[in-house]
Amino acid sequence: MAAPLLLDLVLETSTTPGTASFVLNGAVQDRRSFAAAAPGGGQVFYFADDGTQAEWGVGVLTVGTPNTLSRQTIRGTTQNSTSALNFTGTVRVYS
Repeated sequence: MAAPLLLDLVLETSTTPGTASFVLNGAVQDRRSFAAAAPGGGQVFYFADDGTQAEWGVGVLTVGTPNTLSRQTIRGTTQNSTSALNFTGTVRVYS
């Protein structure tokens, strides 16, 4: 499998993902969506934060209705772990 992509100017929001995949809401103003920057099924580096906690790692983009980003490998979190954080509100997801 190809190396994960680090994307430029990508920023979307996701609402209440819990510990599951991020359901992507589309690009915020003046940014690109993951689907506009990477192929479906591709691995991408991501950083997700809700303003109080954050995690970073590698996800797999699924292009569809809606687009999703699954959390495949969590490299770290602000909780000093490699487990998915339980996000309960709006999350900014970017690369």
